[in-house]
Amino acid sequence: NWEDNIYVKSKFMAEGLVRRAIDEGLNAKIFRLGRLVGRAEDGKFQINPESNAFYLFLRGIAQLGSISRRAARTRIELTPIDLCVNRVLALRDASGTVYHIMNENPPTMAEILNVVCPDCRIVTAVDFAKAIKAKSKTPEGKFLPFVLSNLQMTGPRRDAIRVSNRLTVDALKAAGYTEAEYKLETILKDFE
Repeated sequence: NWEDNIYVKSKFMAEGLVRRAIDEGLNAKIFRLGRLVGRAEDGKFQINPESNAFYLFLRGIAQLGSISRRAARTRIELTPIDLCVNRVLALRDASGTVYHIMNENPPTMAEILNVVCPDCRIVTAVDFAKAIKAKSKTPEGKFLPFVLSNLQMTGPRRDAIRVSNRLTVDALKAAGYTEAEYKLETILKDFE
């Protein structure tokens, strides 16, 4: 499916160029980053969250006030930016070429919404569709494209590639890397 999405296709093609350069002697690694969110230590996020697609998605869900049961069960990968940096630095001298810097135990959408929109209700697919239709006729409807796009990308698909970072986690352990616990409430603080 990588050719269907221009963003994914551009990453795939760029990695191909890096791999060719590595084959020709370049000392390089490929780090595939997860969905970056606020720092684990204090939740500080980017200075312009209104340009972040995930932020706009959460704003849209908050505007709707509900989410479907299926979407609520979906696991959403979130990686605190400071932990991402620490993982990359820990792997800079590792022997591998490609690493997935992502959360190996992502929260569900329901857990995320419990933090950023605690009044959000989990409803049937029919009621969620009604909420979308009703909200599409209001000024808040401007967030709906982000909601619909993200729900389409995060929903279960039989043909979708399932990403695992098991090899990366093993490489981090071999490098002696340990990570402090963090709270979902902290890393999502700037999304509220």
